[in-house]
Amino acid sequence: FSDICEKYKDFIILVSFGSPRRDVLDMKAEDNKYLHRDFHLGADAALLYCGTKFGDETVREFLTEYTKNYYAPVIKKIKENGLSEIKSWIERTYEIEEASELLHTDISENALTVIVDKSPVIEYMRSLNQQPSKYYIEQTRTLYAAIANECGYKFELEYYKDDGAAK
Repeated sequence: FSDICEKYKDFIILVSFGSPRRDVLDMKAEDNKYLHRDFHLGADAALLYCGTKFGDETVREFLTEYTKNYYAPVIKKIKENGLSEIKSWIERTYEIEEASELLHTDISENALTVIVDKSPVIEYMRSLNQQPSKYYIEQTRTLYAAIANECGYKFELEYYKDDGAAK
C-alpha cells in the first residue's frame, strides 16, 4: 500500500464501500473542469463573516488590498496596454465561466462600458438554494474600483440588480 501511496502521492482518493477491497483513484486538479463560481461561494461566506464581525468598511478595505496584491500582474498589464487589456481580461473570465453570452462590452478611446445581463455566480448560488450576502456586490464594486484606481482610471457602477445584472 505504501508503494501505491508513493507512486500516486500527488493526489489519491481511497474509495471503500464496506468491503475490504479498496480502489485507488488517481486524479489531478487539471482532470477536473474549473469554474470560478465555486470560489465566489467561499469568498461570499468569508466576506459575510468579515462584515458581520468587523464591519462594512473592513470588507472594502480587505478587498481593496487583496485586489491590489493578487491582481498586481493584471494591473501591470492594464497599465502597459490600457483599457483594451481590461476588456480582454473580463472577456477571458466570462469565457472560462462559459457565460460569454451574458457579457457585452463597448470600448472607445477613453471609456470601457461593460454590461452583464445577469451574474452566472448568483444564478449558480440560487440553484444551490443559497442567497448572496449583502457583501457579494463588493466582489464587483470594490474589486473593479481598486483595479481602476491603481491604473489611473475611474470606475462607475451605474446599476447592480438582484440577479447580478450590472453596468
